[in-house]
Amino acid sequence: MESVKVSIKSSDLSKKITKEEVMAEKIQKDNLLAYSYLSSLGKCTLIYDKIKNSIHFQRLGDVNIKFDIFNNKHSSFIYVNDQLKTEFFLLGNNIIYKSNFLSFRYSLYDSMNNLKNNNNIINKIYISIEEII
Repeated sequence: MESVKVSIKSSDLSKKITKEEVMAEKIQKDNLLAYSYLSSLGKCTLIYDKIKNSIHFQRLGDVNIKFDIFNNKHSSFIYVNDQLKTEFFLLGNNIIYKSNFLSFRYSLYDSMNNLKNNNNIINKIYISIEEII
């Protein structure tokens, strides 16, 4: 385990862009790369599987979420906060890994039917994490 400083950037469909620099615990083991960090949104863990080219993301905070992202494949997750507990569906794409840089995109839908028909996109999210050297 290694402590690293990272820059986390995100944007969504409303063009809202956030950027935050935090300290993260980085673990590299075999084909996995993991970052755990505390951001303004909560305690986050991001695990990248280099062989599957997939991402597992978990956040505990005001909103609790846990989901897996695969390129051009769909998955679902339960979104939980004080006022809402519901299932969302997502379609991941554009997972990019380079030395000290990881980014991904996903589209969020309210039903599997809408995902399959590419209707009623609730949000499009972009997230990147880059080590600051």
